[in-house]
Amino acid sequence: IVGDGAKVVADIVKQFTFYETDCKVLAASFKNVEQVHKCATAGCHSATVTRDVLKNIVVHPMTDISIEGFEKDWASVYGDKTILDF
Repeated sequence: IVGDGAKVVADIVKQFTFYETDCKVLAASFKNVEQVHKCATAGCHSATVTRDVLKNIVVHPMTDISIEGFEKDWASVYGDKTILDF
């Protein structure tokens, strides 16, 4: 009903912390990674997410680009060797 679900979760976490309530916050019905991120940074303990949202949480294009660059740099210096060869 409220327009910003992540803010609602943040407010709940804040109130539970203020009143030292012995419970944990489980957030649900996320539509995107940004909502999950906002809830996590607000102190939400757990979240239920769809498979698509979960995939997007663990994948980031800059991470993939960085890994590819590292692998190319490693190969140019060490060839086929792995860290276990040293």
